[in-house]
Amino acid sequence: SHFPICEFRMATCAACGSEVKMNEMERHLRDVCPKAQLQCSDCGNLITREDWEQHQVSHRSVLCPACPSGTTVDREAFHDHFNRERHSTYVFHALHSSSTEIQRVATELALIKDDILARVQLLDEKIVAINAGGGSSSGVLNPDQRVRQLFEQMSKSLNDRVDTKTGTFEGIANTLHRELDKVISAIEKLENHRRNMKDVVDSSAQRINALEQTLRVRESKIIELEQKLMDNNPLVSYNGVFIWKFTDFLRKQQEAQQGRNVSHYSTPFFTSRFGYKMCARLYPNGDGMGKGTHLSVFFVVMKGEYDALQEWPFKQRVTFCLLNQERGSHVVDSFRPDPTSSSFRRPQNNMNIASGCPLFVRLDALVSPGNGLLKDDTVFLKIIVDSTDIRDPSSPLDSTAAKA
Repeated sequence: SHFPICEFRMATCAACGSEVKMNEMERHLRDVCPKAQLQCSDCGNLITREDWEQHQVSHRSVLCPACPSGTTVDREAFHDHFNRERHSTYVFHALHSSSTEIQRVATELALIKDDILARVQLLDEKIVAINAGGGSSSGVLNPDQRVRQLFEQMSKSLNDRVDTKTGTFEGIANTLHRELDKVISAIEKLENHRRNMKDVVDSSAQRINALEQTLRVRESKIIELEQKLMDNNPLVSYNGVFIWKFTDFLRKQQEAQQGRNVSHYSTPFFTSRFGYKMCARLYPNGDGMGKGTHLSVFFVVMKGEYDALQEWPFKQRVTFCLLNQERGSHVVDSFRPDPTSSSFRRPQNNMNIASGCPLFVRLDALVSPGNGLLKDDTVFLKIIVDSTDIRDPSSPLDSTAAKA
């Protein structure tokens, strides 16, 4: 009874006839099967995977609808080619030439009209003169016949010229219509391609949003686990002094040079059991002004459980000390926080922006053999936070405290 639903039983692919495990059939059809049909985004036809590459080659070049010479363009470069200014200029010139020709014919028709009116007026004057003479001679046509004959001649001449111009205009209009149809067809293809790309982008954006949400949840769990681990870690410092053992320095420096893991955070430490929460941030290959030349170290104020009981902004002096492991001279630098900097205000997120010493010690001096700062590929960084004037929330109430 288990066999019909077993995910590992072999089944025959309906497309290519291959034997495939049931739990791999979907991936086989989607990514591997040579007989699986794929839809071409350009022509809409269904093409088998084994014929896909040849089909793509046959559709690689397309005819540019806006080039009078019938230029063929590589499909990948078609968009840039079609958007060039000369295509728009070609259509504009064709329309402009038609407009100019229409204006010229209209001017000619107006002149012909004026000529006809002048001739009719001349005939009217001759008719009046003949009537005033009292009749007509045998060699002179009847005035009405003469007028009719001239009018027919003018009408025929005008019709012939209008027919000629109309034929010219129809040819131009047909040419413009054909070019316009080509442009519209190309635009429709581009619009279809744009819609397809938009669907791909929207789908990718949804996947990215889902991954970001998953990442945020995991980061929150990691922070929670780190907090629990820290609470149960007997090595956590609660006196404002922390010694950070930073191992594998050369490997981490090389990773930073390659753009991977450019910085590292220390374990959090505290000024007291219920005091400020802090950590150090170290750049093995430097940061900012010291990138590539110095070891950079920074101090970070973190969001703690008892921040509501602390004084803000944070104003305690911070001292960095790179310990010499051969009883030589230590490297020491210190700073007092700027009360106007956002780095020392009460944290709203997990940690504030780091602040400290980008030019703490030169890398060439640090890695120099025999100086005692780097030994067994390890450095020791001591961070000292002056806590002499910090009020400890856990201390007994003084005599000035108000009674409940």
